[in-house]
Amino acid sequence: MIVRSKKHQVRLIGSYLLLVAVAALEINVPGFFWEPFTIWIRIAVPLLLIAGLSGTFISNRFLRAIGWVGITTFTLFVFCLAFLSDDYIAQGTPESAPNVPHAGAFAWRILLYLLTCALLVVCYKRLLSKAKTETACNVES
Repeated sequence: MIVRSKKHQVRLIGSYLLLVAVAALEINVPGFFWEPFTIWIRIAVPLLLIAGLSGTFISNRFLRAIGWVGITTFTLFVFCLAFLSDDYIAQGTPESAPNVPHAGAFAWRILLYLLTCALLVVCYKRLLSKAKTETACNVES
């Protein structure tokens, strides 16, 4: 049972790190947004997500909360700016017709953001519950 539990934890950690890499890629690729994010957003969000992961290892509530702040920050910035940039692209310039890209581009981008945000929340929540059960088992021993 312990070996299976360790394998499950390693998979959770690996999937969370993969999601952090995907989130960092989504923030740093300039083609995803009309205007790229400022440098502090591109650096701070992945650092907050990694700090949350380290909080699960050392059982620090403050760092765990920082992880939730990272997920919330990523979600807010991506969705607020994604919708704003899509609106800006659709409006075009005053002297020309709207620069409307293919409708599938909007749908795929929003779907990618939704999937990344949802998987980050689920994976981080499972990591935290796994860390809490291990802490409780260590206290009982």
